[in-house]
Amino acid sequence: MVISANELDNLTGSLSNFIGFENGSYYIEVPEGKIDEFFQWDINYPELISAHRGGFKTGFPENAIATFEQTLTTAPALLEVDVRRTGDGQWILMHDEDLSRTTNGTGLVEETSLAEIKTLRLKDNQGNLTPYQVPTLEEALLWAEGRTILELDLKSDDYTEEVVEIITQTQAEDQVRFITDNMEQATQIYNQNPEIHLGLFIVPNNQETVLSDIETAPFTLDKVSAFTGTQPQSEVFYQGLHEQGIVAIQGLFGQQDTFNTSINELNIQQRESLFETVFTDGGDVIASDYYQQIAQIIEYPVEDELEILLVNDDGFEAEGINVLFEGLKAAGYDVTLVAPKEQQSGRGTLINVDKIFQPTEVVNFEPNKWFVDGSPIVTTLAGLDYILDEEPDLVISGINEGANIGENVVISSGTVSAATTATRRGIPSIAVSAGGNTLSELEVAYEEGTALIIDIIETLEAQRLPEAELLPEGVGLNINIPGTFAEGVNGIQGVVLTELDEISNLEFSFGELPPNFGEGAGVLVNLNENITPSEVENEMSEGENFLAGFMTITPIDGSWVASSDIRESIEARTMLDIALPEFVPLDILLTNDDGFEAEGIEVIYNTLTEAGHNVSLVAPKEQQSGTGTALDVDSIFQPTEVVNFEENKWYVDAGVRTTTWAGLDFILEGETPDLVISGINEGENIGPGGAVSSGTVSAAVSAILRDIPAIAVSAGIDLENEQDNLTSEAYEIGANYVTDLIAQLQATQGNDATILPKGTGLSINIPVRFPEGISQIQGVAFTEPDNIEPFAIDFGELPPNFGGGAGLRFFPTELPPEQEISPLSEGGQFLSGLITVTTLDGNWTASQEKIDIVDDLLSNVLSQPLPQTVFGTANADFFDTEVPDENNFIGDNQILFTGSGDDWVDVTFAPGDNRIDLGSGDDFLFGGTNNRIIAGTGDDTLFVGSAGGNNVITGGEGMDRFWIVTDGVDLPSQANTITDFTNGEDKIGFATVDLDFEELTLTQDGSSAVIKAFEQDLAILLNTEVSALSSSDFVFA
Repeated sequence: MVISANELDNLTGSLSNFIGFENGSYYIEVPEGKIDEFFQWDINYPELISAHRGGFKTGFPENAIATFEQTLTTAPALLEVDVRRTGDGQWILMHDEDLSRTTNGTGLVEETSLAEIKTLRLKDNQGNLTPYQVPTLEEALLWAEGRTILELDLKSDDYTEEVVEIITQTQAEDQVRFITDNMEQATQIYNQNPEIHLGLFIVPNNQETVLSDIETAPFTLDKVSAFTGTQPQSEVFYQGLHEQGIVAIQGLFGQQDTFNTSINELNIQQRESLFETVFTDGGDVIASDYYQQIAQIIEYPVEDELEILLVNDDGFEAEGINVLFEGLKAAGYDVTLVAPKEQQSGRGTLINVDKIFQPTEVVNFEPNKWFVDGSPIVTTLAGLDYILDEEPDLVISGINEGANIGENVVISSGTVSAATTATRRGIPSIAVSAGGNTLSELEVAYEEGTALIIDIIETLEAQRLPEAELLPEGVGLNINIPGTFAEGVNGIQGVVLTELDEISNLEFSFGELPPNFGEGAGVLVNLNENITPSEVENEMSEGENFLAGFMTITPIDGSWVASSDIRESIEARTMLDIALPEFVPLDILLTNDDGFEAEGIEVIYNTLTEAGHNVSLVAPKEQQSGTGTALDVDSIFQPTEVVNFEENKWYVDAGVRTTTWAGLDFILEGETPDLVISGINEGENIGPGGAVSSGTVSAAVSAILRDIPAIAVSAGIDLENEQDNLTSEAYEIGANYVTDLIAQLQATQGNDATILPKGTGLSINIPVRFPEGISQIQGVAFTEPDNIEPFAIDFGELPPNFGGGAGLRFFPTELPPEQEISPLSEGGQFLSGLITVTTLDGNWTASQEKIDIVDDLLSNVLSQPLPQTVFGTANADFFDTEVPDENNFIGDNQILFTGSGDDWVDVTFAPGDNRIDLGSGDDFLFGGTNNRIIAGTGDDTLFVGSAGGNNVITGGEGMDRFWIVTDGVDLPSQANTITDFTNGEDKIGFATVDLDFEELTLTQDGSSAVIKAFEQDLAILLNTEVSALSSSDFVFA
């Protein structure tokens, strides 16, 4: 967010020299000795906020420094804080005398030592445990310097002398407004430190007395600002204070305070009216828990709503992505759906290389919804580079139909690959997939997945610092929602943080087909059975926990690069000057992605065999460049052509992963080779993006995930000098280098069973382009990928000579000018003329450090109770939260599927936060508060005009009646949102009211129509033009 100086000056009036905005946060900076000047009223004094107890919201507790920082992202607020003394005489910020409400401790503050309190963690005002500690007063004072003013509310007058001493010692006089109860306390403070500003309690019935007392007090009026009580005062009263130059701070707390509880009962519009009236009448500062709403009234610029790019691999018409789209929109997020035109499951990291510089179909088929005729990665690039004007805050991929579990499966998932495309660009991402064998199981998982995603986003938002990303840099989440369960396991068991491992819900191999699938060999799939929670052996296993019925959250980074320790150890082995032992031939499986007739694979085959190694060449029948980790999903349990065209040479009519499995499982008959080599590829495979979409590297990774050492080898290309045969020369150099490297690794493997550590491989690239003044290879560098890549690929407008339109673009790059190149930079060293060797582990799990950070961020999500799912029947079901039944549907954070039939659901008096799917049939619903309602097919009658409102309703097919008012006296406190109102078919209803169409106020808010009556908003119709509404769309009864 950027705020101009003029914009801020207009809002801050005579305090413009004190108030600013920097690095995503407002601040109040009081120069030395100027605190009284800040509180000196004049005609240009601005409207201000005092955040009660420092401000608080979900994830951020009262009286916490992290909360203060969050508050200042909303407005330049004063922060009212509470001060208490601990059992050992130390000073902390805490309102209650007891620890139990705001921390995970118990007992009285005055009987507990500071050391004990510092071991505790604060709870937010919903009771959720946070990672934040109780701050000391001194910590808060030091933090406040240059940021804001703390209004100190001492919980006992006995504290006064010692607290003043702390202010004096920390020289914090310009960061403090001292709240006093009486003139005696104010005089005591002034006598002890005359630099402290005094907050006096002044209301109409003591105004004359207080002002008279000040005349004989040792301090003058310029040392004083007024707290004017907890009820709004008159314009005349405020004017009287202003005539004395006194700033009026009006308390309208609400929420947690014992005063102003009636404010909580007001709806948003009523509170807004109250706050505006106080400012209009002359109140200068409003002290309240509703600081965010007051900031909107003052019109402080605020951050836009979270922008989300929503993608998938199932295609734009898939149910999962559309359920999630509606859920995210209903939660208030700015969502743009960009999905493939066709089903792309199993396409993994494939890039449509045949479409480079070719016009690609990109269609905006509905508001905020697009489809792209490309793979999941290409579709994601189109969203990021072409469709969106700015980088989104978050990319979400899914909800996928089918789980994506385990290290071997996720890399071939289009869902996960789309998410990691964003992650590799530094954009936080989430991949979410739903298990289930039937439509009803999937529908449940979609709803539960949507609820979890929204909860995760809200949790991450609540803890995000200014200018920070939602997740640690380079990290995304792989989330899976189970839909089937082992016998005796009753639904989802919880939410757990996990890591990718070899366990999955399914396993791939290649072998003879079962008799019922015909003759020959092909891709085989084995489905693993569900287990019970007690059978989980590795508590961090994504696969085991999913099979046991847990929702899994796995932090991923989309990188196959091994740890620095592995890189350093292998590099050290290559540097050893050691005599080569007697030659021992290795059994090597040789594959590639360029096809069995490619020059590169033939060169290295000949070099290895001439060196004496036993080489089995198994390569794809056709060119597979750019297919990355794609699976041959159409060939599962289908006969696949496998041809032994020469001695020790085969081709397979399949992609690189299937070809590698065919070699390992079928051609070699399960005899594990000593080494798998993939290449030599025509074209380098450099960088985080280039490597994962490389079939060459993907084949090597497929072996690594079987714990077989593997080496991917790629030769560079020079598009400007193709006639010079530079790549052919690189084949020879690469083949000789790899052969020599194998010998060195054999010589240094010691007692290890394999030449590389278990689960490890190498990606080797041979350069052909050199910087000016260099004409040959400069040596070898062990590296890791970074942001320097020899080729850039993106999605955008095509040059006119390629026919115009938009599509994939592919450009060679040069070394960045004037940038120091890291010795570990894979791209930098490659473009500098060195052979690069990058160590691989094939696993997309994030580092342990990043996993620990995510664990802390999502601690509330991982520990909270899950919504209970309740199912109806195919008959007419009756669910009333006031009438207990065997289903235990109480309407409190539950998921209800009523099924088919003409159902009746009443959640009017329930706590809310439910997801209600009415299925088919002509259903009746009484909507209650804060629910997500999907009415489905049928002519439904939906009463949402009472209780708290704030429901999001999708009517579905049929003639639906949305009764948005059912009682002219008992109105919903918040407007309801209708996502799919259809003119001429659906109706908006008003019951038991004396009202007609002409008395309604209809306004356009973006793409939504807002219906207002009785001086408040009653309904929001998404994607509806006011001009299209008429009296025929309304019913009055």
